[in-house]
Amino acid sequence: MSSGEGSGYAAPGARLRQDGGARPDARAERAPRPQLVAWPRVNVHAVLRDGAADVWVRDASLGESSRRRLAAALSARLREAGLRPGGLFLNGEEIPY
Repeated sequence: MSSGEGSGYAAPGARLRQDGGARPDARAERAPRPQLVAWPRVNVHAVLRDGAADVWVRDASLGESSRRRLAAALSARLREAGLRPGGLFLNGEEIPY
């Protein structure tokens, strides 16, 4: 059976009219629309825990050699600051450093 008008089926959030057609539920029409967010191209987040730094980086433009250089530079900077490198996560993947 098709899902066209008059078939007896309606999309979620719709009510059937007397003539069999569907109309949107009034509650769905009043629901707030989600806001669109322009995410930054690069995002960095760090957490210090017991003298170790866990770092998350999102940057899809990083190639393999750039990832290794970033991990080495970050490790050196953390050690210079008297911190131990904890976990490094680049684009969701844990990278040893």
